[in-house]
Amino acid sequence: MVLRDGYGVAAGDIDGDGWEDLVFAGWGQNQVLLNEQDGTFRVATEEVGLPLVGGGPSPMGVTLGVTLADHDGDGDLDLFFSNIFDDKAYCNTGGVFSDCTGSLGDYGGVGRPSGTASFADFDADGDLDLYVIGGADGGGPGKKTVLYGVPDRLMRNDGAAGFVDISAPIPEALRTGVGFIAGWTDLDHDGDSDIYVVNDIGHVTPNQLFRNDGPDGSGGWTFTPLTQAECSCQLEESGMGLGIADFDRDGWQDLYTSNGARLTGPNQAAEVLLRNLGDNQFVDVSLAVGAHAAGPLDRESSWGLEFLDIDNDGWPDAFVPFGSQLGNEEEDAIMMNVGGTFEHAGTGGASSPAWGLSAAAFDYDRDGCLDLAVNYTNGLAKLYRNACQWDNHWLQMEFEGVQSNRMGIGVVATATVNGMELREEVVLGSTSLYGSRPAIVHFGLGAAEVVEEIEVVWPSGLTQTLSDVPADGRYKLVEGEAAPTQRW
Repeated sequence: MVLRDGYGVAAGDIDGDGWEDLVFAGWGQNQVLLNEQDGTFRVATEEVGLPLVGGGPSPMGVTLGVTLADHDGDGDLDLFFSNIFDDKAYCNTGGVFSDCTGSLGDYGGVGRPSGTASFADFDADGDLDLYVIGGADGGGPGKKTVLYGVPDRLMRNDGAAGFVDISAPIPEALRTGVGFIAGWTDLDHDGDSDIYVVNDIGHVTPNQLFRNDGPDGSGGWTFTPLTQAECSCQLEESGMGLGIADFDRDGWQDLYTSNGARLTGPNQAAEVLLRNLGDNQFVDVSLAVGAHAAGPLDRESSWGLEFLDIDNDGWPDAFVPFGSQLGNEEEDAIMMNVGGTFEHAGTGGASSPAWGLSAAAFDYDRDGCLDLAVNYTNGLAKLYRNACQWDNHWLQMEFEGVQSNRMGIGVVATATVNGMELREEVVLGSTSLYGSRPAIVHFGLGAAEVVEEIEVVWPSGLTQTLSDVPADGRYKLVEGEAAPTQRW
């Protein structure tokens, strides 16, 4: 990779050739890398119609977050750049982008700094809505520029009218923390997507959970902020990254946050893993299950955390990048999930003063093992190939909505493998820090060569059941069709 001093990274198939590409965002330049289908990428930023600097003519030239999302439902992945000034949207037509910020209502925040953008169809009307973190840190070692105090924005997609800001019912004080990432997921299993916001400087504004409570009866929508007493999830940390996965395979999505500044005390870990007990109740199990990636207190700051099943054994592992704010070398950490507990398993090949601010897990070489793209500030962006040293099987699924949104965001797929249920949810722009991964589900299957059953629940409410699906392939399921097609 050639990008240096980066922030966000997004992975997805930009040109529709079936191979996943990369978009890196950074200080002074952005880059699009197209997958050459032979294990290499080529820089194609201007070729696909994008400016090199800041996602647009920003005087600061700084893009923080980047998200690939089909916001107009035409089957192409569009781009959203969260900038220090002037967010930018680019619409994709056949692999070529054009600036469409001005035609999308409140989509672009002119003059307002943003951190990350996360998409979901919270009202299940068939298009993607948006939550944008308002507080933005455009800094880095030796070049700190901080712009905070801008409220987060919740925006509903109203089709031809573009995006409409409907944030007002959520108290502004709860939307004006030093936010870094917002994750959409159905935490309470009521069929709609809730919002979990990770904040820095948590003693001022802690992490927030906004429960999706549906229509308000007057044309609006209700998101209810839950207190610490109600959810035990308002962490007072220097929150940075967010991983969402069912780490203990009990059927509930759990929340794993990284921490930009170590907490003090004999039993404190920099990273916090919240186990979902159901009914919007959480418990901190960081120490109990060995999720303190910082290990023997030798690392200062963790950043863009990412869940992924590295060894395809069916249990979500984690990649936790580190970087010292004091310029000291801090090794990244691979955390292997062994039946619901975590063990340190090396460094992921990185040891530098750089901050790994964003990571995206994706299968760029289509070998069934998830790889990692990591964007480092004060360092070079990197692509880590998974050497696939295990004999375990796997299965990947992508979805195309008909009544539901085109990308299938919010689909819940539960695979039954040797009597064990593996529950995965399609999320977008709500993993890691400043970035997004492809909108697929990846099942590690261990020794199983066939998936006995896959139950697919669409945002529209439609439920489909697939039986005896062969392992070791990627499948695409169109909403309402009887059987999936194999992509590769």
